[in-house]
Amino acid sequence: MSYIALRGRSVLFGSVLAGLLAAACGGAEAPVEAPSDVTEEELVSFHGVSARDIDTTLPEVDTIGYDVALVYRGEEARTVSGREIRTPVFTAEVTVSYVATQPLTSLTVDFKNPHLGRVAQGSRTLAFSQLDADHVKVELGRTVRAGTGLKLTFGYEVLSREIDERESEDGGLVVTPSLVYSASWPRKGRWWLPLRDSPRDGAMFAAKVTFPAEYTVVSNGVAKGTKDEASGAKTWSFELLSPTPTYGFFVGASKEWVRADARAASGVPMPSWVDKAHVSKRQAVLGDTPKALDFLEGTYGKFPFSQAGFVEAPTTWGGGGMEHATVVAIDPRTFGGDTEEAQSTAIHELCHHYSGDGVRIATWADFWMSEGFTEYLTLRSVEAVYGKARSDAAWAETIRNAKAQASLHALRPKNDAIDVREIFDGVAYVKGAWVLRVIENKVGRAAFDAFLKAWFAKHLYRAVTSDMLKTALEASFGKTWDTLFESAVYGTALPE
Repeated sequence: MSYIALRGRSVLFGSVLAGLLAAACGGAEAPVEAPSDVTEEELVSFHGVSARDIDTTLPEVDTIGYDVALVYRGEEARTVSGREIRTPVFTAEVTVSYVATQPLTSLTVDFKNPHLGRVAQGSRTLAFSQLDADHVKVELGRTVRAGTGLKLTFGYEVLSREIDERESEDGGLVVTPSLVYSASWPRKGRWWLPLRDSPRDGAMFAAKVTFPAEYTVVSNGVAKGTKDEASGAKTWSFELLSPTPTYGFFVGASKEWVRADARAASGVPMPSWVDKAHVSKRQAVLGDTPKALDFLEGTYGKFPFSQAGFVEAPTTWGGGGMEHATVVAIDPRTFGGDTEEAQSTAIHELCHHYSGDGVRIATWADFWMSEGFTEYLTLRSVEAVYGKARSDAAWAETIRNAKAQASLHALRPKNDAIDVREIFDGVAYVKGAWVLRVIENKVGRAAFDAFLKAWFAKHLYRAVTSDMLKTALEASFGKTWDTLFESAVYGTALPE
């Protein structure tokens, strides 16, 4: 995501969900059926792609993919907090594929939604209970052996305005008169999806999204086509078959988006969806992004996703952008504002496909491994596209900001369980980028570019830590980096 913000109509859903929501919140009472119809899957795949790089250190399961069917039903009357309101209503059925990392008789998911109506494994209805406001425990009714796969299906409603009533900030599925969008970072995805909500646990994502036909729908991955429904609505299908953090899952729909298409030199598609009000700015803001991707591919390796798309959609922190893999968002306030800032935001979110999306962070304490890396790649891309004078000015501002903010907290706090919102400031961005520039200056640009290219290739679709970076640097360059890491990464000193 971009640091710029810190700087300055009913549809039938099908037989599966028929009658489902009448049992909302009654799932805990459901009988556990005999498991005779359940078979364990020795090899797990998602939309034809086999699970790879199973992380056996994850507790309970490693999540392989989320298959989401989401239907927008329009506004309906509901009781929220003891009073009748009209709220936008969504019907959801989500099938999640997992690999067990230990023997399991139950599974806990991160889900902040009081309208879970049913959990099933195949034809079996499973019992579940709400552990607390954020977690649901599902009883599997059998023992699942470590290393084998299971799929669970969750059926529920999402009441958009109920989220507004219960939470202090926008998130989940946000509805405006002309736009609907999901806001999931950092832990808001559980407001609309049943997740294993950790940045370490990347997963694939597929979506079938049904909206009134006047909307255009965008989601992660490759568009697989549309289907006209008998109701007059339309269903859009998408597949993202490369693992990415769950906070980057995105669904958006608008009556105002206008699409245009571009490509990088390598052929990577770069579509964009921009609000009618800002179409005249599209070329100025996004016109050079293919050049930036050409630089990234030429320097750091093949682009790791199926497309590099952009969509004009709000963030929940006041501007900037958000790195949803294959369809990054740029906030309308940024897109319609200063052109140079909007260009930098677009390039920053593009760079996240290498760092943060393609190579994930293992803990929120390693936040700088996403944002600092991305800011460094952004400034290198700005130099390649817009010239050294602009990048030198941006580096000077980056270092000034780093000097002013470094004392706020360590770049990499010692607490692995830290809430990322405690360190959502400039430190991860500007000081993180500066640390990488210091390393570049010590080993030379060509050598550091080669190191980063190898780093991204080795850790693609995997999670990394600061310690892993230090170890890799020492193995590559044959010297210790203790002083830099102890003082500037694990401490508050400047990387000078």
